[in-house]
Amino acid sequence: MTEYKLKDLNDDEIFEKLYKEEISRNKNYEFFKTERVRHIHEQVKLLKGILKDIKNGSIMTDVEKKDSSYILKIERKELSYIRTVILSPVQYKFFQIETNKSSGGI
Repeated sequence: MTEYKLKDLNDDEIFEKLYKEEISRNKNYEFFKTERVRHIHEQVKLLKGILKDIKNGSIMTDVEKKDSSYILKIERKELSYIRTVILSPVQYKFFQIETNKSSGGI
């Protein structure tokens, strides 16, 4: 995908392409230098970290919709581990897709 086309994407489309690893940082260095894309990239990394925690045995204990965000709590009792994160609507959408895909639902 060319630099010109990448700039035309909205934030949700960028998130999806980054999540699906369709955009390479090496091939699109200038695009990744922008604050907007770096922020979206951080959101993707946060979501992947949460999904990794769940894959490694953590369970979702609570989800609450607050304004336009979702507050998600995951826990791993044997490690006394509790993680609370705030997800954007697009992050939460991908979270639901991935957790439903991997476990048949939460």
